[in-house]
Amino acid sequence: MMNNSHASSYRTMFSAAFATLIEWFDFTIYIYIASYISQLFFPPQEGMTSLLETFGIFAAGYVMRPLGGIFFGSLGDKIGRKKTIILTVICMGVSMLMTCCLPTYERIGPIAPVLLLFARMLQGFSVGGEQIGVIVMLIEHAHQNYRGLCTSIVTFISGNGVLLSSLTATLLIQHYSREQMLAFGWRIPYIIACVLTVIVLCFQFGMKESPYYEAIAKEEGIDHHPMRNALRYEFKAIAIVFLLAGYLGVAYYLNSAFLPNYLESILGRPKTAAMIITTVAAFTYAYTAPIWGWLSDVVGRKPVFISGALGLLLMSYPLFLMLESTRFSQILFAAVILMLFVSICTPPFVTTISELFPTQHRYSGVSLGYNIANAIFGGTTPLIATALISLTGNALAPCWYLMALSCLVLIVLTKMPETRNSQLQV
Repeated sequence: MMNNSHASSYRTMFSAAFATLIEWFDFTIYIYIASYISQLFFPPQEGMTSLLETFGIFAAGYVMRPLGGIFFGSLGDKIGRKKTIILTVICMGVSMLMTCCLPTYERIGPIAPVLLLFARMLQGFSVGGEQIGVIVMLIEHAHQNYRGLCTSIVTFISGNGVLLSSLTATLLIQHYSREQMLAFGWRIPYIIACVLTVIVLCFQFGMKESPYYEAIAKEEGIDHHPMRNALRYEFKAIAIVFLLAGYLGVAYYLNSAFLPNYLESILGRPKTAAMIITTVAAFTYAYTAPIWGWLSDVVGRKPVFISGALGLLLMSYPLFLMLESTRFSQILFAAVILMLFVSICTPPFVTTISELFPTQHRYSGVSLGYNIANAIFGGTTPLIATALISLTGNALAPCWYLMALSCLVLIVLTKMPETRNSQLQV
C-alpha cells in the first residue's frame, strides 16, 4: 500500500463498491419486472413479442456501454478515479429517476418505449464507466497479497444489489396484485434506487483518490490519450478482457436475470416461486464470492477460474434439465449450483483483468474490453436465450450457448499468465 492508512483505504473501497449495488439493482430489477414493462410500454401483442421487445431495450442499454467505457475510461485515467466514479453514479441516478417518472404507452403512445429506450441508454452509458472505475479503485487500494479478497468486495456488493432487487420484486409481487403492479407497483423499485443513489453519493464524496493514480500524476505525468495508447500497447490484454468478460456476462445473466422469466414464461412455474429461487441463487453468488477471492490469493487466479468454468461446461446441461422438474427443491438446487459456478469464476476474473494493465491505461484498457464484450454478449443474453428457445422449440437451447463459450474460455485460460502476487504495473 502506498501512503494511505489501511482504515482509510478500506473505507474508500467500500464507498466505491457500493456504486455497484445500485448498478446491479437497476439492471436486474428491469428483468424481474419485464413482464409488467412489456405490457405497459408496448402495444398489445401475442406470444413473446412484447417480452422480446423489452429485452431488446435491455440490450440497447448494453450497446451504450462501450461508448460510456471509452468516455469515462479516458476520463478516469486523466482526471482520476474518484471524480469519474462520482460522475457515473450521478448519471445513473438521473436515468433511474427518469424511468421512475415515465408515462406508459396507454398515456402517450409510441413515445413511451422511445423514452424508456433513452433512459436505458443513459443507464448503459454511465455503467460503462462505473463498474470498471470501482474495480480499478479497489485493486489500486488493496494490498498486493490480498487483491483477490479485496476486489471480491465488488462481487459481494453487486451480488447484494441483485439480492436486494430480487427480494424487492418478490415482496412486491406477493403484496400487490398484477393490476396494482401495473398501476404503480413497478415504479417502487426505482424510487428505492433513487434514494440509494443519494446515500451512496454522500459516502463517495469522502473517498480517497487512488494512490497509484496520484503517483503517476506527480511523478510521470498523465497520459492525455490513454484510450488510443491502450489500444496501441495493450491490445492483447484488451482481447483477453473482452473474451473473459463476454463469457461471464453470458453465464451471469443466463443464470440470474434471465432465469425468473425462463422459469415463469418458458417452463410455466409460478412467478413467486421463480423469484424465491432467484433470490436464493443471488444470495449464494454474493456470499460465497469472498471465499473464491481469498482462494485466488492462495492458489492463484487461474486454478479458481478454471474450476468454475469447468463446472459450467460439465454441469450446465444436467442442471438445466433439473430446472424442468416439477419439484421446487430440485429447481432450487439446480439454480443455486449454476450460480455457485458463476460466483467461483467472478472474483479471479475481476482481479486478473486489472492486473494485466499499467496504471496509466488501466481504466481505459479494462473499460474498453469489458464493455464491448458486455454489449455483444452480456446485454444480449436474455434476448438470444429467448430467441434460441423460440427458434429451436427446445427449452434447453440456452445452455448449449453457455457450454460452447465455456470450451473456448477454458482453452484461453490455460494459456494465460498467472498474476497472483504480481506487482501492479505503474
